[in-house]
Amino acid sequence: MIKSRLSKLLLVGVMFMMSAMTIVLVGCGGEKNITVISREAGSGTRSAFEDIIGIDSGDVKASLISDKTNNVLTEVSNNINAIGYVSLGSLNDTVKPLKVGGVEATSENIVSGTYSMSRPFELVYNTQNGMTNVTAEFANFIKSSQANDIIVAEGYIPVVNDAKEYEVTTSFDSKQVLKVSGSTSVEPLFEKLFAEFESFHSDKVVLEMTANGSGTGISNATDGTVDIGMSSREIKDSEKEKVSVITLAKDGIAVVVNLDNPVSDISIESLNKIYAGEIIKFSSLTI
Repeated sequence: MIKSRLSKLLLVGVMFMMSAMTIVLVGCGGEKNITVISREAGSGTRSAFEDIIGIDSGDVKASLISDKTNNVLTEVSNNINAIGYVSLGSLNDTVKPLKVGGVEATSENIVSGTYSMSRPFELVYNTQNGMTNVTAEFANFIKSSQANDIIVAEGYIPVVNDAKEYEVTTSFDSKQVLKVSGSTSVEPLFEKLFAEFESFHSDKVVLEMTANGSGTGISNATDGTVDIGMSSREIKDSEKEKVSVITLAKDGIAVVVNLDNPVSDISIESLNKIYAGEIIKFSSLTI
């Protein structure tokens, strides 16, 4: 009898939640379709996200394509029916991150392996050309305890264990320019790291950066037009034939919805179906 009552209460609770979801998301003429937001072709975040949810880029049915992380956040914050994805380190309080399979998107859960949506931040340089002096010195800095402190403070996960305090190995007599391009997700972290690096070199180092997507950054490093290419996805084997890789940090991908959206949890399978156009309303979700 008690078990039967509990089952009924549970069923009523689920029905109430689904009704509430429909009421909140409803618009004139009924519940509106999900606004599916994806990143542009060449985005490392998009590539990593699609790999994780198991969908080919050509099969994605997106309502909007955004060329920057901040644009995704803005679109989702202004649209109760929107869903998107961003770097965990770029997350802010204008949107709501969903649990994925019951697991919160946190650095701790990425380290433990319980949160499945993670990827590396990679820096690449032309193997044949090698590193310039300023590139080599910066590469030395990002292995330091000072760099690790910044990586943690910005919400990312260090990959260097037992990092030691940074010691300058090369001093510069004249200004050195570090040319960088690539991922818009890596850009904010790279800028903060470089600002700290610059403080050790008495303004003798200058950063020239263009945030134009992981694919472009890798391509620029490959053809030698920049010293470093930034990527927010793993480097492909075919790309490794011409570039060398330094892993900067690990990052999660946060699935985000509007603050007023009652959805709090989603599965990888449901994400696949949303981005494939098979689930078009939030009320159709099973979690």
